Amino acid sequence: MPARAPGSPAARQAGEPGRSPCPGGGLLVTEADGVVTDLGGEAWEPGRGGILAAAPGVHKKALGLLQLEGAGMSIF
Repeated sequence: MPARAPGSPAARQAGEPGRSPCPGGGLLVTEADGVVTDLGGEAWEPGRGGILAAAPGVHKKALGLLQLEGAGMSIF
């Protein structure tokens, strides 16, 4: 795994020990090199509404589908 600067966005996204912004399940996802964001693809923070947590490839596809749905396009 590539080195990450402590406290950097990449380190926080990867669940750097003591710096994970994600409680519970989100922490487990980041520890497994998954991605956790809000439903708009921005870094998730406590108090925000929706959360999307998945493996990187799945996350990217799911986020794209959510954005299509938000634009009024049916995904089904």
